[in-house]
Amino acid sequence: MTPEESEEIKRLLGVYHEDLRSEIRLLGDGVALNTERFDRVDQRFDRVDQRFDRVDQRFDKVDQRLDGIDQRLDGLRQEMRQEFTELRSMIKLSYAEIDRRLANLETGHQTLTDRVSRLEAKLAS
Repeated sequence: MTPEESEEIKRLLGVYHEDLRSEIRLLGDGVALNTERFDRVDQRFDRVDQRFDRVDQRFDKVDQRLDGIDQRLDGLRQEMRQEFTELRSMIKLSYAEIDRRLANLETGHQTLTDRVSRLEAKLAS
């Protein structure tokens, strides 16, 4: 190889070297830009996570309130069942008393009807 060819090869290698360094710098700049973008996206995701955490906390509070309401409703249901049971018992007793009194009245009425019939029969004879 001649010195001119050697110099030409060195010059070409220098050009390729500079071109490669330029490409590597561009690649590094692109990586840096992507890293910045990913950092911004990561920050946005952090903010979204914080919002979700706040929403989740609100749902927890709502769940606690609903649990309290459920417990109160269960208590009211039990109380109403007990009161309905007591009311049924009272109604049964009242009906039994009314039935007894009605039977007494019917018996008394029948007795009076029989007596009136006998009196009318005596008066007619």
